[in-house]
Amino acid sequence: MNYTEALEFIHGRDRFGEYKGLDRMRELMASLGNPQDDMKFIHVAGTNGKGSTVNLIASALRVAGYKTGMYISPFVEEFGERMQINGKNIPDNDLADLTEKVKNAIDVLDGKGTYPPVTEFEAVTAVAFCYYAKEKCDVVVLEVGLGGRFDATNIIKEPLVSVITSISLDHTAILGDTYAKIAEEKCGIIKKNCPVVLYPVCQNDVLEVVENKCDEMNAPFILPNVSLIKNQKIASDGASFNYKDVDLAVSLAGVHQVYNAVTAYEALSVLRQNGMKIEDEHIKDGFSKCQFFGRLYKLTDNIIFDGAHNPDGIDALCDYIDSFVDGNLIVVMGMVKDKEYPYCIKKIASLADEYIAVEVSSPRKLLWQDNLEEAKKYCGNSKGYADVEKAIKDVMDKLSDNDTLIICGSLYLLGEAKIVVERYLL
Repeated sequence: MNYTEALEFIHGRDRFGEYKGLDRMRELMASLGNPQDDMKFIHVAGTNGKGSTVNLIASALRVAGYKTGMYISPFVEEFGERMQINGKNIPDNDLADLTEKVKNAIDVLDGKGTYPPVTEFEAVTAVAFCYYAKEKCDVVVLEVGLGGRFDATNIIKEPLVSVITSISLDHTAILGDTYAKIAEEKCGIIKKNCPVVLYPVCQNDVLEVVENKCDEMNAPFILPNVSLIKNQKIASDGASFNYKDVDLAVSLAGVHQVYNAVTAYEALSVLRQNGMKIEDEHIKDGFSKCQFFGRLYKLTDNIIFDGAHNPDGIDALCDYIDSFVDGNLIVVMGMVKDKEYPYCIKKIASLADEYIAVEVSSPRKLLWQDNLEEAKKYCGNSKGYADVEKAIKDVMDKLSDNDTLIICGSLYLLGEAKIVVERYLL
């Protein structure tokens, strides 16, 4: 199996499937020798901020000298982004070899007919577990794919610490239609006696659900104390602040990134208390070096990429626009149809001087015509394209120093758009 064949196999699996449970994933991993059982994990669930928090923790651990695996989803530019070690993507040949190994195990399991077929995310997670074990990582920062309770990553034994980031109304058809119901699904990653860190700004019912679950599991509960955040300075390209008498800076923009950072700091503090050699200098250096494309990422002074695709993400993006964007605002946006796209489009189209609706490369894409129809209600200067490359080129041809271009929405859009923009700027 080569790299292309590996991706064809992975993407050929059903994305979600109908089976809810972990027995299928457990049986798959047992047939592969349960490589995950001998590994150390930081397990991260949540709606928004998972990727940023995972990256901040992993960056600090790398600086501290630990061989650090990082598992995230989805990818933006290259599939290998999903499985990294010390900031480097899994090599193509390793992905091909391990996918072939996992495919053979899946063929046997699917052939038994005990369960519905293994899903795409289960297959990818199995490959990741095999990769991190093969490379003997000291620790893996493991991002949940969806929910938590029935997520394929949740077959791990006791993590060093569980982290729950900001919770929003997303994937409501699968996870539930209230904050409390979604929180209950996220709390599925909480294990007996294992510490839990919760994002500090949350609804009361979310806090109650998490605290109750921690009590039930005898899990130490840590909520970052926002009153200890001092000297906070939010800029268009990052933030600086003091937390617990430690001066910290992140190159991730938005006040929500300060809260992600203190969440990551508390998770790292748990690891430190449990014997890992992590100094404040490691955290400071790791946070300052952390880069994460697609999170209010400034490619140039007036071209910004942001993967806001649900209400809380759009709210954060709009707060950023209100604070830092002057002049003419041009928005290029693509969404998938199973998100709260009417709210998201309304919020940002209302701020735009020009709105451009595009389609993303996904079977779940929102058609540009439907995107445009929604946007026209709030921005009279709106148009749509089926071709992302043509849309970006038309914008770039007329972009002036007085314009700010924000490319936003689904992460499926950002990687494709970034390639076009960079090629144009050459």
